[in-house]
Amino acid sequence: MNKKLLLGLGGIACASAIGGGLLVYNSSFRDKGDYQLNQEEIGQGIDEETRIKIEVLYFEELKNKDRYTFCIGKEKITGTYTNTIMGNEKGTINYESEEINLIDNDSQKMYILGRTIDYQYSGSGTTANSAGVGTIEIEENGNLTEYYKKNQAPVRIDYYSKTIFPAPERKINDWVYVNVKMIGTVMGLTSEREETSKEDAKTFCPPFSLSGRPLENGAFITPDSFSFSKKCKAPQLNPGVDFEGDYEFTCDNINYDQGIKLLEKYQSQETIDLNYADNEELFNSQEDDEAADDLLEQSSKPNSDPYDIHDSNNNSDTLTSDDVKKQLEELRKELQADQKSE
Repeated sequence: MNKKLLLGLGGIACASAIGGGLLVYNSSFRDKGDYQLNQEEIGQGIDEETRIKIEVLYFEELKNKDRYTFCIGKEKITGTYTNTIMGNEKGTINYESEEINLIDNDSQKMYILGRTIDYQYSGSGTTANSAGVGTIEIEENGNLTEYYKKNQAPVRIDYYSKTIFPAPERKINDWVYVNVKMIGTVMGLTSEREETSKEDAKTFCPPFSLSGRPLENGAFITPDSFSFSKKCKAPQLNPGVDFEGDYEFTCDNINYDQGIKLLEKYQSQETIDLNYADNEELFNSQEDDEAADDLLEQSSKPNSDPYDIHDSNNNSDTLTSDDVKKQLEELRKELQADQKSE
């Protein structure tokens, strides 16, 4: 299990009352042990003591062994992604999820109640024409921990429809850090640029059918475990975009106590990650403010250019990317003038 889940277990009792939405017990569903989301209660707000009681009721309901079974799941997607539109880009994807899953005999579904996802993608591409050549290098990395209440949880397997769903949608779609490096060379002059952004993971495996014989559908089932593996092909996701690789999923049964402890860890870790993300955003905004202050201070000095990257005492002839762009523009104008004169 991911080491991150071992962090921050103190204060779980308070943290467990938050996250995944507020679930209010409905007496009309008492016999079924079910819960409903009460939007009015959420809008009005409830005190901390009531929230903790709600959380206790939720975990007590999961003790129903005739209805629920916990299992530890592991999912892995690996393969090759190609994009002939963006510079003949080609790269490898590695997506892994470790999770706590719940099998509900009443709904005949397996839900993801908590998961930690690790994702990497590394790719590159090239373009060439009569004017020059260009290369693009892409690195993507992401780590995400999520906790869900059952009525909000993604479905991993639907036993009624006999379908398994690879990489069900995440709560957020901007958890992956993407770094793109572009290098262009035209007539001996080279310009380089880097861009960063936050996006979702590339997960292209379509749902798989569990119908038919196990040796054919890729599933192996015992009273204590479930496993599935199959080739994943997603040709022509969009014109010129393809993915081909391997998909694997296993889930091994555990008892109620083990399941609840893992749920608490996922819940606590998600809270820690959210707080860290908020603090990181605040820290970055403070850095931006400091940079703006420095720029303002420089611009207030006489005969100073805040955007000049050269030291005033340094007469270096090193070309910057702006210099290259300027020279290319001048060259383009000269060529156009020559063509007109002809």
